[in-house]
Amino acid sequence: MKEMTLYVDHAFREKIVSELGAERLLRCFQCSTCTVNCPISEFVDWNPRLVVEKCLLGLRDVLKEEGLWLCTSCQNCYEHCPQDVRFSEVILALRRLATEEIKAGRLKVGSTKPVFDECFLEMIAKYGRQYEAGLIRMFAKRSGLGFKLLLSFKGLGIRLLKKGKVALRPKKIKHIEEIRDIFRKFGGDRGEIGGYK
Repeated sequence: MKEMTLYVDHAFREKIVSELGAERLLRCFQCSTCTVNCPISEFVDWNPRLVVEKCLLGLRDVLKEEGLWLCTSCQNCYEHCPQDVRFSEVILALRRLATEEIKAGRLKVGSTKPVFDECFLEMIAKYGRQYEAGLIRMFAKRSGLGFKLLLSFKGLGIRLLKKGKVALRPKKIKHIEEIRDIFRKFGGDRGEIGGYK
């Protein structure tokens, strides 16, 4: 039998804990309340308690967890946690770290969620609101799902268009510069999305 070795990275643990939203991570005493109340864990191999344990040990493979991108931020874990760890905020912090690693070419994930998030933010930065037709086109192209994805939304898109719920052309909000200021001020590297430095 081959022995498995885990490499504990204390610096990585400190990096996670220093992220906005993950400050309470060290409060966790591994009671599993988050896992018991997580609706995602019923359908996929996802265990929030083990994610916290990996974070506490500084195991970098936590960034490869599929559930990071499946979490819906339903706040069930947050609501029931006796230590107020705020696991859904920890997930957001881990997503930010994973996105940094993806951009640097040090991490590959199977999920298209990071690509979708970037496309979503670009639409907000550009128009101040969501432009669904542009979002789905951009996401189809960048995710590699292409024409197949566009066809899968054809029926829904036509129904929404008939009801006036989606626009063929984008509309900017009146005070778009205020939105761009937010991206510049709080966006970090995202402050450059859409070219708004």
